[in-house]
Amino acid sequence: MDKTIKDIMIEPILIGLDATFMDALKKMIGKKTNSLLVVNKKGVLVGRVQSLDLLWQIKPGYLDAEFAALTAHFIDENTFKEACDKAKDTALADFMEKGPTVVKPDSPLMEAAMIAIEDKHARIPVVDENGTPVGIVTRTELKKMMGQYLGVSDTTEEDIDYGLGLDNVEPLRTFLLPLAGNEIDRRIVKFAGCLAAALVDYAKDVTLLHVTGEGFFKRHINKAATRRIKGEVVEGGLYKNTRLQQVNDVVKPMLDKTEADLRKFGLSCPVRQKIVDGDYSKQILQVAQEGCYSTIVMGRRGLSLVDEIFKGSVSAEVLHKPFQGAIYVVGEKFTEEGKCPVANILVPVDGSTYSAAAVYEAGVLASQYGEGMVSITLLNVIDIAKHRDKTAELDKSSEQILNESRQILLTAGVDVGKITTRSHYGVPADAILALSVETEANLIMIGRRGRSAIKELFMGSVSSAVLHRCGGSTIAIVSSTDDTEK
Repeated sequence: MDKTIKDIMIEPILIGLDATFMDALKKMIGKKTNSLLVVNKKGVLVGRVQSLDLLWQIKPGYLDAEFAALTAHFIDENTFKEACDKAKDTALADFMEKGPTVVKPDSPLMEAAMIAIEDKHARIPVVDENGTPVGIVTRTELKKMMGQYLGVSDTTEEDIDYGLGLDNVEPLRTFLLPLAGNEIDRRIVKFAGCLAAALVDYAKDVTLLHVTGEGFFKRHINKAATRRIKGEVVEGGLYKNTRLQQVNDVVKPMLDKTEADLRKFGLSCPVRQKIVDGDYSKQILQVAQEGCYSTIVMGRRGLSLVDEIFKGSVSAEVLHKPFQGAIYVVGEKFTEEGKCPVANILVPVDGSTYSAAAVYEAGVLASQYGEGMVSITLLNVIDIAKHRDKTAELDKSSEQILNESRQILLTAGVDVGKITTRSHYGVPADAILALSVETEANLIMIGRRGRSAIKELFMGSVSSAVLHRCGGSTIAIVSSTDDTEK
């Protein structure tokens, strides 16, 4: 026999209609509940009061619900205490919820579930044919019934994998490829495909992301699609329909083709497609952070740093925001078809956690490529701007930094014969660029802080200088942790 409300309802806690704020507060605290059913002298249900109603009652009437306004009013504990004292004698009838939605004991469970969803109330009164409260159904009872239907019983916390995702994200495991449907996409897909050829059993997930911008097109389509009915502006569906057509006719085929191209390189992990609306850079970062991606692969238009700031660049905006992972910015050329796209890697190191993250990333990548990897060069530059003279102490410090970085690569399984260490005294960016040419580096991996674009323009940044001055055949990676500079 199907279960009904009477099978799961619990005993209600009642309070009289002539009670006050103070009476309700005492009863809630004494009975350890957040909800009371209000009855008249005949015992008939006339209302419901919840703990949230008590909180709203101490809010000054001249204030709206804005958090900032409430915070400003209750700036200290005395003000809060005074508000409570002022409300204590308020009649319950003045602020209770009148005529709450009810169910009968023989009502089906689904009726209570629908009321809970529609009214967003945690407790639903159960009344008999006379309107007298005989029980109450809470979300807890409904939740337990769902558990019974799905075979979920009382479980200890140790038995449950909550999937909180608190583990560190391993490099090169999950990829996000923002695609705009232009020429730059080809470089992104080619580079990602070359990586996929080496990461066949290592990569876990690739997501193809397309952001439909909410700019000129949407504003003007919506304006054209509105009409007035008796003075009221009614939104039309032209933009919605046009966007759907654009997605079906253009975006989806583009993403399908991209997935097929990646498969040709040997990619075997799941490939997902995601289409979102909004600001390009914000959406890329939001999707990346929510999905805990380890790697973003992007292209670039070749703008200077100043042009990127004042003309706008999606890759620049993404690079200048905190992201706990690695961002690969693909240049115009990186390797010949069929060869390792990052055969020669250059990693500048300075002993910081940022550069250590870049070295670790390089080690993971090199270990996956095996024989296809030609060399990894570790470079420590003694900054001439910070040290007037090159001393034996500085040389010793540089050697220690290089040895520690070298050990990270060895631990990752990189062949010792492919590791080279170099120390230089001079300007960091100049030294990095010069050595990248000498070693024919396909990839420069730099650990960087989370400076804003404006800070980098006026304060300088080695990673930005390298990124904007390196040749088209170089690919730069920006690797960071959550410990970013504000």
